[in-house]
Amino acid sequence: MGEEKKAEKPKINRKKFKSPEELQRKIDKYFEDCKKNKEPVTITGLALALDMSSRQDLLNYSSKPGYEDFFDIVKKAKLRVENEIEKAVRKSSRAGDIFILKNLGWSDRQDVALVLDEKVFLNVNKPFKHGLPKSKR
Repeated sequence: MGEEKKAEKPKINRKKFKSPEELQRKIDKYFEDCKKNKEPVTITGLALALDMSSRQDLLNYSSKPGYEDFFDIVKKAKLRVENEIEKAVRKSSRAGDIFILKNLGWSDRQDVALVLDEKVFLNVNKPFKHGLPKSKR
């Protein structure tokens, strides 16, 4: 007896918004409501305001094939959120804001490389595997 192949479910592209204009109106309303209520803007808050069930749903509207008409609208909305966080960091330098910025792809890491005799490379961001020599501990 041969194995029966399971029929693959067709991929359905279920968009919540019929047009880019509809999405833009809902995004603008989210930012207006946050300003009116003195609430911070967030990516998850934006996703919830757009009646999405996850951050990934929102990300689909900025990169998934079939959503091309929505790419720039969502990317700009995400940039607006990032801008608000940057402004908050400039005002307060809170650790939570820094954490959020890191999750948005920002980095506070400095890469330093040292070249000795044009042959040896040392990257100071990589941990030293063997620790310090015993005489220097």
